Amino acid sequence: MDGQALTAKELIKKSLEVHDPKGEWATFKDNLVIAQIRPDGKKSERYIHLDNKKNHFNFKAKYPEGELKYAVDKKGARYSWNGDKNISEELKKKYRVSDDRANMYHNYYTYLYGMPMKLSDTGTHISPAVEKVQFKDEDYLKIKVSYDPEVGDDIWYFYFNPNTYELELYQFFHDESKNDGEYILLDGWKHFGQLKLPEKLQWYYNKDDVFLGEDRLIK
Repeated sequence: MDGQALTAKELIKKSLEVHDPKGEWATFKDNLVIAQIRPDGKKSERYIHLDNKKNHFNFKAKYPEGELKYAVDKKGARYSWNGDKNISEELKKKYRVSDDRANMYHNYYTYLYGMPMKLSDTGTHISPAVEKVQFKDEDYLKIKVSYDPEVGDDIWYFYFNPNTYELELYQFFHDESKNDGEYILLDGWKHFGQLKLPEKLQWYYNKDDVFLGEDRLIK
């Protein structure tokens, strides 16, 4: 069965057999260290704890003034600065500290590192067609994904290797007619059991291919 004969759901199933053959993402529990590398080469580290079975997320980042922590679980979102829940308005403004920010980090890391497993989440709408395309001179099988409004307004495209069915590229648009949004190249894999998470996420603008930065999974 070639890529054009596959439906999107069949393609996703094949990709899951490569990325998460034992269904480990649903109960994944581990600590991740992620380096954020900016275009100028500056690097900072983020410390993430995921417990997907309990839907529990922890985030920690160190700054010159101190250490910021976020937690998100069934009770909601929380944050602290150097262990203190009472954070000055100056620091809140500088680092955009808020419950919304905590939820954003939770969604960001679980979404980008949880693909293609999270394509089965509630509120996800997968267009049935699979396209054979070239992107930056590479061959891919491409599918289109949209979401319920309460989940997200962006249109996403996912690009799979036509031979291995590995997911190798994400792309999203706020308004596709304007060619806005970004694409994210996946490079390398880290193994947690038989679960494969991307080692590098490299971000670029759709409109001009300007490099925006890299998330690198250190461990």
